[in-house]
Amino acid sequence: MAGNERLFLGNDQAVVEHAPLVLSDEDHIAAKQILERAIREALLHRTS
Repeated sequence: MAGNERLFLGNDQAVVEHAPLVLSDEDHIAAKQILERAIREALLHRTS
C-alpha cells in the first residue's frame, strides 16, 4: 500500500503524518519535489 507523508513544521518541531494514498507516478514525483523543497526551505530558515 502506498503512503502519503505530510510534514507539519512549527514551534521547532516536525511531525510527519502517514495516510494511505495512491498517486500516479507524475503526482508522486511532484509531491516528492514539493516535500523536498519545503524541507530545504525550513532548514535554510532555521540556520539563518
